[in-house]
Amino acid sequence: MAQIYFLRYEDINDGQLEELLPLVSEERKEKVNRYADIEKRRQSLFAKLLLRAVLCRRFKVANKDLKFSVDSNGKPFVENIDNVYFSISHTSSGIAVAVSEDEIGVDIEKVRPINIDIAKRYFTLAEYEYILDGGEKQNERFFYVWTRKEARVKKSGVGFKEGLGTFSVFDSDDDADFSTYFVDDFIISESGDMAVEFIGNDRSQEILSSFINENKQKNSEF
Repeated sequence: MAQIYFLRYEDINDGQLEELLPLVSEERKEKVNRYADIEKRRQSLFAKLLLRAVLCRRFKVANKDLKFSVDSNGKPFVENIDNVYFSISHTSSGIAVAVSEDEIGVDIEKVRPINIDIAKRYFTLAEYEYILDGGEKQNERFFYVWTRKEARVKKSGVGFKEGLGTFSVFDSDDDADFSTYFVDDFIISESGDMAVEFIGNDRSQEILSSFINENKQKNSEF
C-alpha cells in the first residue's frame, strides 16, 4: 500500500527550526542554510525530516542506517532497503511525502491565482478546456491538472523531459493511476499503481515530533 503524509509546516515555529539545525548532518545543514528565505529553509529541513520519520516508522529501520543516493536521472532513492520508493513535494506552508513498495510520485500546490496562458501552452486541449469551463473554480481546476501532471512525471523519474503536453490526466487508461486530495486550500495528487492511505496533518505532526524527540535523545544526525 502507498501512503501520503500531509504536513502544514506553518504549525512549526521558527524557534524549532533553529533548535533542530544543530542536530542535522553538516551536509544537510549546508543545504538548508543555502536558502536566504526562512520559508525555503523550513521546507528543505522539515520535508527531509518527515521523510526520514516515515521511512523509519514504516520499514522498521534506524534513522542512522538510512542511506540515500540518486539514479542516472537524478531521482533519489533509498540505497540500502529493497522495494522502497518515495516522493517529496512542498509549497507555501505545506509538505507532502509519499512512500510505497512501487514507483510513486506526489505533488502539492496551494491554490492561488494563475495565468491561464500556462495551461494553453503546456496542457492538452482537453485539459485547457476543462480549466476554462471552471468559472469560479478555474484556479482550483488548474492545480488539479497541474498536480496530477507533476506527480506523473515524478513517478516516471524522467522529470519534464517527458513533456506535460504528451499525456492527459483525463485519459481513461490512466485514470486509476491518480489519487487527488483537497485539504483546505491545498491540492495533493499522487501517481502510482497501489491503493493509497492518506495521513493528515495532525497524525503527520505526531509522527514527526516522535521521531525528532527520539533522535534528540540519541544525539542522532538526520
